[in-house]
Amino acid sequence: MSAVGDAFVAGLGRPDPAAAPGLSFPNPVDQESWDYLYPKVGAGYYLNRFLYLFGENLRSLQPCLEAWSFLMPPGGVRVILGRNAYGALLILENANLSGTKSRAHVLDPVGVVYRRNAQAALGNLFGYWLPNKAMPNFFNSNVYDEWIAKSGRYLAEDEILGIKRPPGLGGNLELDNFQPEPIVRYYQTTGPIYAKAFAQMAASAVQPPADENKGKKARKPGRGKSGGKRGKQ
Repeated sequence: MSAVGDAFVAGLGRPDPAAAPGLSFPNPVDQESWDYLYPKVGAGYYLNRFLYLFGENLRSLQPCLEAWSFLMPPGGVRVILGRNAYGALLILENANLSGTKSRAHVLDPVGVVYRRNAQAALGNLFGYWLPNKAMPNFFNSNVYDEWIAKSGRYLAEDEILGIKRPPGLGGNLELDNFQPEPIVRYYQTTGPIYAKAFAQMAASAVQPPADENKGKKARKPGRGKSGGKRGKQ
């Protein structure tokens, strides 16, 4: 386990500032592993406060999952492990199962997608996926770094840089398309809008093609264009 902790610290460093641990796993084996690992990896902010991992403030983000439930499969026990500065949530799905069966996915408000990762289990998350910055679309801090340089301040505990118009709707990944906003409010205000849009797209995808002949009278057999009977010439 110390090798896992060493790998994590080599990749992400120690938290700065640190926070009280906030993870609680329903599976006792996973909880025991976390309790052993925590003194090594810590909890709080990492990478110049771009990431917030494993801290107690994560418990307040459960309403985000409820507001964006339209993107996630129903059922299962989910534990929020962390978030980035854009509000992307690192989620352990099926957390009631053992660490070999649960998987870490990312709820991404920038892409408006639930990025499922069949390979990222709790057991290898600390030693590989996080320190190697291998979770897709979770570590790109370019816009955040630019905002820090221009604003001269850090985001508040409950703030994110919320994207105004996602790329799927014609937006870009540039600073003027992001704004500081409370994370829970962002999820709760955008959730109903995106949920409606996804429902409309799903409904249109199952609509049968229009029948071009609907409403037209069928031509009777044996008649030409002039309406007369075809006969021998």
